[in-house]
Amino acid sequence: MANAITIFRMAASIVLLFCPAFSPVFYVFYIMAGLSDMLDGFAARKTNTASRFGARLDTMADYVFVIVSLIKLLPVIRIPIWLYVWIGLIALIKVINIISGFAVQKTFMAVHSAMNKATGLLLFLLPLTIPVFPLKYFAIVVCAAATFAAIQEGHLIRTREPAGKGGYETTYVLRRLSDMNEYTAYCGLDCEVCQARLATLNNDNALRQQVAREWSELNGVEITAEMINCSGCRVPGVKTPYCDSLCLIRQCAMGKQMETCGGCPEMNTCEKLSMITGNNADALHRLMTV
Repeated sequence: MANAITIFRMAASIVLLFCPAFSPVFYVFYIMAGLSDMLDGFAARKTNTASRFGARLDTMADYVFVIVSLIKLLPVIRIPIWLYVWIGLIALIKVINIISGFAVQKTFMAVHSAMNKATGLLLFLLPLTIPVFPLKYFAIVVCAAATFAAIQEGHLIRTREPAGKGGYETTYVLRRLSDMNEYTAYCGLDCEVCQARLATLNNDNALRQQVAREWSELNGVEITAEMINCSGCRVPGVKTPYCDSLCLIRQCAMGKQMETCGGCPEMNTCEKLSMITGNNADALHRLMTV
């Protein structure tokens, strides 16, 4: 079902090529294609039919939709010079974020933040507003949101602020631009940004105490700061007591000699794994792109 929705998005995007820009039929297919982008992932998770093929198909459909939209819209809208300059500055900030992030973290990082998602939604809505409002008015809103998102993105990438500080734990996810690496856990979680690993890496006792307190409250058991030592799920070195001997997913994957759960034929039906991937789209994405 999810793949069918994704294929529909590609078909709707191709139909857009033959529709006059800003015509009623153009908007019908534009909106249907945009909505399908939200529905296919939801359908895949709800029907437990997520797959690596589906992830690649979704990415391909996204590229087709964006490229077709640009082909149809750019020739018929007049973009003022100041807007080109503003867009260029946003792009420059994002390039600086990537470069400075690599300098600080020694790896390329990306941010999935609430503001980035909001900016994406505003960009999707922008063509819908052009017949009603002059481009410059809504473009100011979009560019302002994109500028704030880019600045916030740079701050998060360069500082990798610990979860729980400033309320960011519900608004962003840091991950490598390369989805799969040695710090990807068997379940798809990103050990590279795990607070236990960061506390171990930096020998940060204050962070150990913070993580122990948070994990104790979350799990309803006593976890001490001395337990917060971990080098990563799949890399050699120390592990937390849970990761070392209590994590059923890790024990299962190691027993089957799997690199990750992404290579397991039971991935889509595993109840243990679904407790992670059902609540963490990035973990599922990493496993599907192994």
